Amino acid sequence: MAWVNPTQNSINQMVFYHWTSGTGMVYIRANAAGVWGYAFGGSEVATAAAVTANTWTHVALTWDVDAVNFYVNGTLVD
Repeated sequence: MAWVNPTQNSINQMVFYHWTSGTGMVYIRANAAGVWGYAFGGSEVATAAAVTANTWTHVALTWDVDAVNFYVNGTLVD
């Protein structure tokens, strides 16, 4: 999880990135389309949550055996 304050809506910048041999890549990013995206061991999921420039935003990615969940400002997003 992280607090971020992007300077642009379409910034295409990683917030968090991690690689392990067990899960593969795990990341959160503000993508070039101006929405939040994430990956957990596979392809990127582009959410419906828009990146808001010059606004502090809390993003978090959680996972367990059954699900990967992405939150923006405490709200679960698809």
